[in-house]
Amino acid sequence: MKNIISKIFLTVFSFFMLSSCENMISDVDVPESLPKLVVHSIISPQSDFIKVKVMKSRTLYVQTPYHSYDQQFPVIKNASVRISDGVNSMVIPYDVNRDTYLLSTDEFEILPSKTYYLEVTAPEGYSATAECTVPSDIPPAIELTSVEEVDEYGNSGFLANFRFQDISGPGHFYSINVASSYGDEFYEGEYLYDLYLSRGEPYTSDKNKDGEYFTYKTSTIYNPVEQETKIVIFLSVTDQDFYNYHKSVWNFEGDNPFQEPAPIFSNIKGGLGIFAGVNTIGTEFILNE
Repeated sequence: MKNIISKIFLTVFSFFMLSSCENMISDVDVPESLPKLVVHSIISPQSDFIKVKVMKSRTLYVQTPYHSYDQQFPVIKNASVRISDGVNSMVIPYDVNRDTYLLSTDEFEILPSKTYYLEVTAPEGYSATAECTVPSDIPPAIELTSVEEVDEYGNSGFLANFRFQDISGPGHFYSINVASSYGDEFYEGEYLYDLYLSRGEPYTSDKNKDGEYFTYKTSTIYNPVEQETKIVIFLSVTDQDFYNYHKSVWNFEGDNPFQEPAPIFSNIKGGLGIFAGVNTIGTEFILNE
């Protein structure tokens, strides 16, 4: 009898405890979260344009019934965007066709070793600033070490192995992008298609690796049109903010419930995002010579 009474007591007690917990959670005042400016701009002496993307962030603690990226992060089309080198400055106009703020580097030159300042203001009191210094170092040469021919599911392809040697001295940061290049006879042009890396990190630094080689291997490169199989390897020397931002994005797993929360790096004062400088070279290799 005592056991039955004890079980009833525990059941009732548990019910009230759960009810109390539910009431406590419902009584919590969640702090209001307002959208912030999101600014994204990577400048380079090798780029034809200065591009600045300006958006609004998504609010926290609010269900978002949006179904597209543009709805979740709306582009701000009526912002005032200005770039300066500390002496000269220019307003960057909005390009409606590209949904971005665009300025030719013929009008405002980007140079190595120089520091640039970005200022963004928008209606409703939004304001953000950032600065970056374009690296002075020229990217090291890319060496194609070997090419492997493979046959996967009846399709022939190639794997390219390559490397580069770190610039002497500490404090260097790098970014690697690889693309396959295909010619189009109808449009009389060449098109680049991004490739994955099966070995090597796309964003790396020479911490504890001063003067060492960084080695890479591409994913399989197919050539369905039986032309020359060409790849272009883009190697950039980047500033540290570029490295920190892209490493944090690369390691972020937003949909993984078992992933510990990790903040995305930002160097935008008054907002979120990145304003960074890079020095880039692109080297072309023909794999089936």
